[in-house]
Amino acid sequence: MAAAVALLRTGVPWPDGAIAAVVAAIDDGASVTYCWAHGGDWSDELMVVPSAPVALDLLSHLLQAREPKTRELGLWAMEAMRASL
Repeated sequence: MAAAVALLRTGVPWPDGAIAAVVAAIDDGASVTYCWAHGGDWSDELMVVPSAPVALDLLSHLLQAREPKTRELGLWAMEAMRASL
């Protein structure tokens, strides 16, 4: 998760398979606590950054995830993205 946030912050294109790896990590219960957070949860930063082209692909994968809690995160993210428009 920290690597995904780092990719997002640097603007580096995500490599093939990165989105699937992030969703699999979320399905497996990954969490991140880090001192360099911008005040929100890591999911806030990944999903509510309107300039991130990866956000829509990540949202699509979250909504199709195997774990209900991951799909729930996708629903939250969809609402948060809509509210930020």
